[in-house]
Amino acid sequence: MTWRKIRNLTLLATALACLWLSACSSGNKANQVVVNVTGQFSVMVPTQSQTITVIVTGATDVSSAFDCSYTTTPNPTTTTPSPKPSASADCSSANGAVGTLSNIQNTSTTAASTATFTAPQTFPDQTKLPNVTVTITATANADKKKTGKFTVNFDSGIRIAIIPATATLATGETQLFLVKDLNGNVVPPDQLTWGVTFEVTAKIDSVSCGTATNSCGSIDKMRPASSPSSLSPTSITPASRRPPSPSSSLVTSPSAASLLRSRPRALSSRTSSSPPPTPPLSSV
Repeated sequence: MTWRKIRNLTLLATALACLWLSACSSGNKANQVVVNVTGQFSVMVPTQSQTITVIVTGATDVSSAFDCSYTTTPNPTTTTPSPKPSASADCSSANGAVGTLSNIQNTSTTAASTATFTAPQTFPDQTKLPNVTVTITATANADKKKTGKFTVNFDSGIRIAIIPATATLATGETQLFLVKDLNGNVVPPDQLTWGVTFEVTAKIDSVSCGTATNSCGSIDKMRPASSPSSLSPTSITPASRRPPSPSSSLVTSPSAASLLRSRPRALSSRTSSSPPPTPPLSSV
């Protein structure tokens, strides 16, 4: 066998080896199992339900198993501005308080597996289950190491507005505030928690008037609220405890003696995104 024939045979063998490796490589990619979990809503309101669908590719068996778990995360504070989520727990351990996963359809190996997730009957109690995140995990039956996830958070669905949004008071004066839902219905006082905070210029954090020796006024859900001996910007902030249904509250400004030393500033609701400028007090 001449040297030329040996060279040609070597080149041919090399080419065949490259083709074989390429085919194996592309085959591996095509056979990679991938799990995609989809749903209709990433944020749900109480009693709402949705279908969770799992698409498995890269396997002849496209069925999958389902798991539902949840975590809670405390609200940030000045001492812990970035709180960490709790350890994961099974949804069933919450007895429906974080929703339920039901109607699991995963017996067919040729059709996509599905399940129904239903939000809890009421918005999760934020003292026990703050900022709940539910995670629905699907595991491919063809490869137990391959999983996909879909997360769900909750919204109470409650929307309220304070009427009026802003008010300017002289010292010693009072202002009646009402709370209405999106349908224009007044929310009863016993369904709301009222609070008053104040903000100082060049500061972004609000401070409770209750811890400020009553320097910015007070609020009473049944009768006029009283304000301090000197004025400062004040916010009335209701936090709804129950579903919509209205309320009134009166805010009282400081004593008249303070009026001789200071001008009234704006009382504003936190629901107001851009309060109008406070007009100066022209006369006493």
